Amino acid sequence: MATPSCSILFRKKRLRELRFNILPHCRIHQIVPVLNAISFYPALANRDHIAYALLELINNSLRAHREKGVNDPILVKLNAGKSHLRIEVKDKGGGFDPHKLPYDLFDTNIPENLNTDPFLQYRRIHENKRFGMGLIIAKRVFHRFTLQFVDQEGQPRPWGDPNIVGTHILADFSPCDTEHII
Repeated sequence: MATPSCSILFRKKRLRELRFNILPHCRIHQIVPVLNAISFYPALANRDHIAYALLELINNSLRAHREKGVNDPILVKLNAGKSHLRIEVKDKGGGFDPHKLPYDLFDTNIPENLNTDPFLQYRRIHENKRFGMGLIIAKRVFHRFTLQFVDQEGQPRPWGDPNIVGTHILADFSPCDTEHII
């Protein structure tokens, strides 16, 4: 049996790729209806999880742009491959210090308990305006998740490099894997 070809459904159109720019002054309540208008073929049992994880990534980028006074748009791209969905988020929010997160972002083991002392301290330090969970949610939802710090040309840079201007996230999901199809 052949694997069905994956595609993105958006406003009555069946697409291979969907791109949109989000301006830093955009509010979450303006973004949610756009994400809610996106679905996939074949239909996914966890479409809402994908939308929520993407919203968390977008929110992180928006916060970084606002805090640093960056007016450039955040690029969001969804691409339907033959057997997977790729989501890409690019921002110029300056990056963040991964060592300040309450977990090791680059560790393949995802923390199970989000109420440990490191998470609680992180929330207190940020006056409960940040919870440190957006990236964890994305890592749990997507089968492959990579985050890179990038320079002006989009080239990867190690954290601490003075040429970092933002982040580039790639997240893959295999919707044509039969266990994820409704």
